[in-house]
Amino acid sequence: MKLPGVSMQSALSTAALVLASVFAAPSAMAASYCGASLSNADDLSKSDMSFDSMAASDCYGVSSGNDDALTINTLANWADPDPALTWALLAKSDTGNNSGSLSGIDFTLTASTGTAGTWTLEAFDSNGPSYANLPATMDFVGVLKASNGFAAYWFDDVTVSAGNAGTWTIAFVNKGGKTPDLSHLSLYTRIDGSGGIPAAIPEARTYAMMLVGLGLVGFMARRARIIV
Repeated sequence: MKLPGVSMQSALSTAALVLASVFAAPSAMAASYCGASLSNADDLSKSDMSFDSMAASDCYGVSSGNDDALTINTLANWADPDPALTWALLAKSDTGNNSGSLSGIDFTLTASTGTAGTWTLEAFDSNGPSYANLPATMDFVGVLKASNGFAAYWFDDVTVSAGNAGTWTIAFVNKGGKTPDLSHLSLYTRIDGSGGIPAAIPEARTYAMMLVGLGLVGFMARRARIIV
């Protein structure tokens, strides 16, 4: 039967477009934060990457291309109120790029291969026991690069010691709908204007110990005057 005003060629073309839209692979979603949700539009989750058994504070992705410090610094939700504090690459698990130094601490980063695995961050205090830098409190952004995209994970105020370990999982798929293998794992840390780790705010216990110490110094000084 011939439909009035509709040619067979036009009808076939319309049917082909409908079928193509039905069976086409889902289009890539715009990269977004996980925020307060368990996952984002790309099915990323804060638990995709961990640091010493702690899940990330937030995640973002999936972004296309390769990661770099310029891109990480555009993530406004993870920016510090102080504009002088910016993200800088610390180390990348690629061969030849897996080490870095910051504020007297030498870091070495390693990561397993595949679609899920573990990673380690070893830290060596080059100042030695005379002026110990470890443990240190730092902010990190961990990046999982696979295929032509990457996912970023923010770790807020984590304690770094000599040996640190974590897990990772690629939670996104490539254009073929398959989970790609890890290309590299990158770590970015926040640095201040002088290129070092921002000074941590002393805890209340630290202030209490300082007051006790000052009190003892004052007591000893008064006692010395009395003896003289």
